[in-house]
Amino acid sequence: MREFSDESNFRDPCLSYVLRDVICSYCSTCRDLDLLRDLSLTGPDKARRWRCSHCENALDVLEVEHRLMAEAERLSTAFLLQDARCSRTHAVSTRLCTAVSDLCSPLVMDMTQESLREQLGTMLKLSVFHNFQQLEMTINDLMQ
Repeated sequence: MREFSDESNFRDPCLSYVLRDVICSYCSTCRDLDLLRDLSLTGPDKARRWRCSHCENALDVLEVEHRLMAEAERLSTAFLLQDARCSRTHAVSTRLCTAVSDLCSPLVMDMTQESLREQLGTMLKLSVFHNFQQLEMTINDLMQ
């Protein structure tokens, strides 16, 4: 394999989803949770899951699920409300109902449909793994 080929770029083989600034309601410790890799959330001992790393009290799992649902809705809204841009100048298109810019270059979107599906797919796998049923229903509705 050549040193600058696409094959030589590092690709993380494992899914990851980091939820920022999760606050313990007991001791107010704030930390970031990797919901698919953190051993305190994915370990074999289910009684030890969803515990604060500082005080060992239970984290509010319902709040985490609601934050993930809000994030899924935010992703969907950002995709639907994004601007079409000129592929050459990256300027926002002011023309309505057209596929080309003023320079006759094709218009492109900031977030592709594939990237949205990939992010929502990761969240769907996360919801199945942690048994977040409301989140799973929300994401299934968004992906239809």
